[in-house]
Amino acid sequence: MIARLLDHFGRLGGVFVAPRSTLRRILRGGRGGLFEVLPWMLVVAAMMQPTRAGQALLVGRLSLFDGFNALARMFADRMLGPLIGVLIAASVLYLFDRLRDGTTEKVTFEGAVDACAFMLLPFLVLAAAGVALRAFGVRWWWTPNNAMTGRGVFLATRIAVAFAWPILLFSIVAWDVRRPGARSE
Repeated sequence: MIARLLDHFGRLGGVFVAPRSTLRRILRGGRGGLFEVLPWMLVVAAMMQPTRAGQALLVGRLSLFDGFNALARMFADRMLGPLIGVLIAASVLYLFDRLRDGTTEKVTFEGAVDACAFMLLPFLVLAAAGVALRAFGVRWWWTPNNAMTGRGVFLATRIAVAFAWPILLFSIVAWDVRRPGARSE
């Protein structure tokens, strides 16, 4: 049990310390997956909307179904966009692998979804840091813990700040997948 927990935190830290090798291992069918990231997404979503999370838990004491529904709506309000981005990015990685010539190693769609889910970790850390700063009275309009609203430059800046690191990680992995003769480490 402890070994599995240490492996999990090793993968989480590996995305920040050695992203290319960590994401390659996950992409090529190594350990790690979407269901390792989803609990962290739920925790960050609850941190971003503490009132709604508390209400969902209180409603859940009266009716389990209604509480779960309220929790799912709270999660979807903040994390549905990033999850749709994960599916789109995974589809692109899977397509890149299918278009590549001369390799015996294939990327599965499940592996692509798992790797793209781990690419969201910097977004989650930045959102959690924004929540922590807000607790100390520092409010930055561009952090991803705030709702992605606005027009023009403001919305573009928020999206760029929130997803710049995940997009960079995706670019590195997509380059490795698209490269002819690319091998895993």
